[in-house]
Amino acid sequence: MNIKALNEAFKPMLAEKRIREFYRMFDAKNVLLTSSFGTNSVYLLHLISKVNRRQKVHFINTNFLFEETIKYKDDIARDFTLEVIEALPDPTSHAITREEKTYQTNPNLCCGVNKVATLNAVLEDHNVWIAGVMNTQTDTRKDFDIFQIVHNKLKFMPLADYNELEVQFYIKSLYLPPHPMKAQGYGSVGCTHCTSCGYDREGRWAGQSKTECGLHTVGGGQETVPTTLAVA
Repeated sequence: MNIKALNEAFKPMLAEKRIREFYRMFDAKNVLLTSSFGTNSVYLLHLISKVNRRQKVHFINTNFLFEETIKYKDDIARDFTLEVIEALPDPTSHAITREEKTYQTNPNLCCGVNKVATLNAVLEDHNVWIAGVMNTQTDTRKDFDIFQIVHNKLKFMPLADYNELEVQFYIKSLYLPPHPMKAQGYGSVGCTHCTSCGYDREGRWAGQSKTECGLHTVGGGQETVPTTLAVA
């Protein structure tokens, strides 16, 4: 099966049906689900909890996150009965970025140490990666589709063609608990030193050319699903 065929098949479906069909096709034990427990995360987590509550959720904790995000993560895990696995950066490398305030002088390096390297270590043990990325969020993401190949892994983004307004509509209409900082004017919430108020992702690295942490900047370059994946 190729990526184009997968995307064409999944495009007409709504997000919940996409997720149900995905788990019908792929072996769940090979699947990595990551969540930032940010301002849009609860919608995807809600859908996952309906379709496959046994799916573990990996949470990359940079140790620079807002206390509100940590509490929100705990609340959502409890309310949706999700098993959340905390992924932490290498303690020595993290300590250097904290001591030298690398986020001020080289934010790309800080993200690389505390986010990207942490994700890569977890991703090694999985063949498929689910993420709640939307292609309307940044220019870097505008060409993202529902399925892509990243580092020879299949990346599934069931909300790829959704936008901020649609996701927030679903969150409100389903009475899902919002991130507590949403009401304070934070459209997107990351690390404390790189997040300010603003619509959608406008408050991330405000005033800088940087718009991405690096987790979702690698595009697809392969047409065929890797043969290591189990497809029904």
